[in-house]
Amino acid sequence: MRLFRHTVTTIRKYLKMPSLPSDLTTSDHLKSLDEVGLRLSLFRLYPDQDFEDDLIESFSKRLGENVAFFKIFGAYDIACIYPSYIDHKMLYSGSILGIRSFSNLDCICWKDSTHSDILSDIKNRDVLSITSFSINQDDLQNMGGIRPDYLLNLSKDIGFYLNAFSSGEQILIIPGQSMAEIISKGEEFFKKIDKYLYRIHSLYGVNFNFVKDIDIKGNKIWTEEINDELSLLWEVDLAPKQNVEYDFRSILTDSFAKFRYKLIATNFKTSLEKVDFYCEFKDGSWGEMTKAIRQIRKDSKDLILSTKLHIFKHYN
Repeated sequence: MRLFRHTVTTIRKYLKMPSLPSDLTTSDHLKSLDEVGLRLSLFRLYPDQDFEDDLIESFSKRLGENVAFFKIFGAYDIACIYPSYIDHKMLYSGSILGIRSFSNLDCICWKDSTHSDILSDIKNRDVLSITSFSINQDDLQNMGGIRPDYLLNLSKDIGFYLNAFSSGEQILIIPGQSMAEIISKGEEFFKKIDKYLYRIHSLYGVNFNFVKDIDIKGNKIWTEEINDELSLLWEVDLAPKQNVEYDFRSILTDSFAKFRYKLIATNFKTSLEKVDFYCEFKDGSWGEMTKAIRQIRKDSKDLILSTKLHIFKHYN
């Protein structure tokens, strides 16, 4: 640290630049990575709930209370959120069955936020969204780089703004008690910076403690109705087996008979590699939809390779 300060001071003298204020150079204002590092581990799993249980058990056994689990709607199945400094505890944990692929996002918290603040908050919330976004490079140059204070002020009372270690990648975590709440807050935030955005991708998830209750009680535990402005398109990647379409349709018909949902639209795409099945949800509650999807995945685990839920919003 002394060498760093000496180097900065020497460069600024050579360029005849004013000295940095003492309150910006003192180590008292610097936080270690142990305090501000947060890892988002995103997993794609084979459609067997035993694999979910094995993954959660493995992480919980080694990380204890320092991890939060969310069931993800989208390209991934589970998000494990925990402090970066304890990731070494997972290095020698051995193989975890059922993982198709995974991705790690290492982030740092800004200002007064720490990973403990974020974990304590999201673990008590029913749902959350994780959005990664990038700022257009031309705008970055014009602004002189990322302005954390600007984005922090915009995210105040909305969620947690983080900076990913990957180049130019920003992260916004929005926890809440309903899907309508986190979707609305996300729109509020990104409308303010849409002219600067280069890329944006959002994942929506449900607290796994909440999911276990949904598996049993469904609509009774999560009564929030799916907004009329939303369409939920469920994409199912079927295994390349003989009669797989017929077998899956039979399971689907039996499962849907138990729920309030009606099969509104289906479309098959057939190739030499796979069969894709699409089902659209427009009516009912989030709890009922979640329970239905998880039950169908369980009943047809030998027929499915993966599933993904796309969330669309209609604009007039």
